[in-house]
Amino acid sequence: MHFPLELESISNEWEDLDQEYDTLDDIIESDQCSIEAASDLISEEEEGDLA
Repeated sequence: MHFPLELESISNEWEDLDQEYDTLDDIIESDQCSIEAASDLISEEEEGDLA
């Protein structure tokens, strides 16, 4: 028994995965920017406390 390959279906699944990974990359990048901004703010506050 032979089953036909549905190449278009497989290709669409890979495209969906690529889009999900792109979205995750955007979220991670946004989180990293937020963490850096918060870290900078804390550092500035600590420097202000020392002055």
